[in-house]
Amino acid sequence: MTTKKNSDRNLKLFNFPSDGKSSKNILSKGLLITFEGGEGSGKSTQIDLLESSLKDLGHNAIKLREPGTTLLGERIREIFLEDTNECIDPITEAFLLYASRKHLDQNILRKNLDNGFVVI
Repeated sequence: MTTKKNSDRNLKLFNFPSDGKSSKNILSKGLLITFEGGEGSGKSTQIDLLESSLKDLGHNAIKLREPGTTLLGERIREIFLEDTNECIDPITEAFLLYASRKHLDQNILRKNLDNGFVVI
């Protein structure tokens, strides 16, 4: 049985400060939010809405994409989007995706999380 008190508490996913200050107040290491889903399922739309809402509330938020965001990531993304007759071996594809993710992690993700950002 759910009480009124419990149901009200469950409505809020995050207890961000109501004073509009940075999310650093409660997130000493930031927060990572991921969206998963198939092509055309609306991930980008939801990510844009979430980022906008968080920023409107005064929180530090940044959105990333994989592969992408960094110069290396964008180049890897272009490889996957190219319309060529050349097939990429699944293992090669996995290594390219891992390289992009590792590069993003080292250059953008960790720094933003360490500074208390909400990374989407």
